[in-house]
Amino acid sequence: MGLEVHHVKLFKDILDETLLELKLDYKDTKSYSKDELSLITNIILGKHLSIDYLTLCKKCHTAIHSENWAKTCTGNQRYYEKQKLIKHMQSKNNIVNILPIYLENIIGKRLFKDKQKELYEKINAIDDRGRLLKSYNYLNAHFNENSLSFSIQPYTDNFKKSEDGSENINYRKVYWIVDRIHKSVL
Repeated sequence: MGLEVHHVKLFKDILDETLLELKLDYKDTKSYSKDELSLITNIILGKHLSIDYLTLCKKCHTAIHSENWAKTCTGNQRYYEKQKLIKHMQSKNNIVNILPIYLENIIGKRLFKDKQKELYEKINAIDDRGRLLKSYNYLNAHFNENSLSFSIQPYTDNFKKSEDGSENINYRKVYWIVDRIHKSVL
């Protein structure tokens, strides 16, 4: 398929953060143990779920980095044209490449307001008037339109234990849970 990852945040910065967290020095990859390489890889992959990046074909990736890009536009125009290109590629690639990975990682987790906001911003479903769709019903319709086998269901916590654990207190906090839809083949 020949896809490449374009990091909005520099890959070098992601690697620097990872090595700092693991308290490892820079060295040739052959000098790391298998366990160290596995840790580095897993942390970097995990960081990709929370940063912006694009999965692009080589031609599009080269276009973003090319010197010709800088020559065709100047100043603010270049910035806005580049942002438009990135948005366009992101919307196409987000649904196919990034969104399913993100959804897989939050299946079964309780998503309260802050995580719901993160979810609908990642999905970036827009209606005809340019408004961001925030309802779980709209998001489920968006999944269906894009052949994604996921579903969001709302739930309400009716009770919560008090701090000492002795009694239940009515809590009534709404949360969402993402689940995978298992489509049967007829």
